[in-house]
Amino acid sequence: MIKNARKNKKIFLLGWYGQGAHGDDLMEITTKKLFEDVARQKKLNLEWMADKKADLIIVGGGTILGVDSMNLYEVLKNTKAPLVFFGGGFRREKRNIDSANVKKMKKLFNKAVLKGVRGYLSQQYFVQIGINDTEVVGDPSITFKPVKVERLKGKFKVGVSVRCMGKTGEPQYTDNKTNFKIIAAVCDYLVRSYDVYLYFFDLAENNHDSDLEGIKAVLAKLKTKPKFQITPFKRDTQELFSLLGKTNYIVSQRLHPTILGWAQNTPHLAFEYQFGKTDDFMQSIGMGEFTIRTDEFDLTLYKKKFARLIKEKKIIVSQAKKSIDHWRTIQKNFASRCLDILKP
Repeated sequence: MIKNARKNKKIFLLGWYGQGAHGDDLMEITTKKLFEDVARQKKLNLEWMADKKADLIIVGGGTILGVDSMNLYEVLKNTKAPLVFFGGGFRREKRNIDSANVKKMKKLFNKAVLKGVRGYLSQQYFVQIGINDTEVVGDPSITFKPVKVERLKGKFKVGVSVRCMGKTGEPQYTDNKTNFKIIAAVCDYLVRSYDVYLYFFDLAENNHDSDLEGIKAVLAKLKTKPKFQITPFKRDTQELFSLLGKTNYIVSQRLHPTILGWAQNTPHLAFEYQFGKTDDFMQSIGMGEFTIRTDEFDLTLYKKKFARLIKEKKIIVSQAKKSIDHWRTIQKNFASRCLDILKP
């Protein structure tokens, strides 16, 4: 036997990947990178595969746990491989989760060896239905490392992400037209206040989302005439989010641009728009006060919070960085514990 030879381990990673949304795809990229880095230190080679007979099953991040957990349970109920949850969120909606789904969700969690959720709000939601043994590990995308991309032009560069939900979409606090109006109002305010160059990011094109349609709708509602550019959906996932990190400020209805902005030291006000997931993240890094629900939006309040953010930017960035580094350490340790399950 060759001394120090690496052992191959097969991993089945589940999540909302490959569905035409860069934010979800990023979680697959960062999760694999995290586990591969830790595995290398343990002299393990990881082979990623869609096979329930793998050595380890990881349910990745995203709002995968909640009213639709019944489908997840049906997929995993007869598996024998060790199961772990990594950074999942709770799909919290106005309607209560039915008792049959709660029962199956509990069975699913009972199968899991480790149960890491993305934030304290998600953890509280699980406690409310009787699942008390989760641990908070943060969102999987928080470990993102930017790649080399081109420089962006403009004195004050603003990244903009807007979501246009289709007919098959999920419930949100406010409808598309209201969301477009909110984003346009904020962009107009920034254009009037700074020498702004707007960078619109098309992050999702699938059966129930089209960011490009949302971008067009916001541009049509603008009262100002800013310089702008649309970064197309076809760009590489890591390049898109690396470009986002080169902006000075972000206006985003989506969760992952918010996470990736803060993770790359671009502080901004965040919009909570569904399931409590943006609020979950912002509270986890100690920045909950800079979150505004879309159904409670008020431009005067936005301006007030924005002014404080700009005035105290250095302090705020430093505090957020400490929190984000903390979650990165937590995730590295969590991945290590997951891989220790594989040891003979």
